[in-house]
Amino acid sequence: MNILKYLFLVISSFVAITTLASQDEKLSIVVIGAHPDDPDLMAGDTAIKYAKLGHNVLFVSLTNGDAGHQSEGGGALTRRRRAEAEEAGRRFGVTLMKSPPARKSD
Repeated sequence: MNILKYLFLVISSFVAITTLASQDEKLSIVVIGAHPDDPDLMAGDTAIKYAKLGHNVLFVSLTNGDAGHQSEGGGALTRRRRAEAEEAGRRFGVTLMKSPPARKSD
């Protein structure tokens, strides 16, 4: 099993248990992904659920997404992926932590 999926399952279980134990407290949930689209792809449905319940949900990407595409890269790809993540955050009702900046050369 992918370590990120395993970590997400462990965190999800903890959040579910914590939620059941304290329904009146607002939770702060952080979803960490290696790439800009990882948080919404791996935990989007759970994030939406908790955001709709009024909890604080933060998506964190450890990279800016400037590589790994078959025909695009660098700053242009970073800007595209950041825009996609921002749109997902807006639709999901979550906050995004700013990812590392695009390269200056692009």
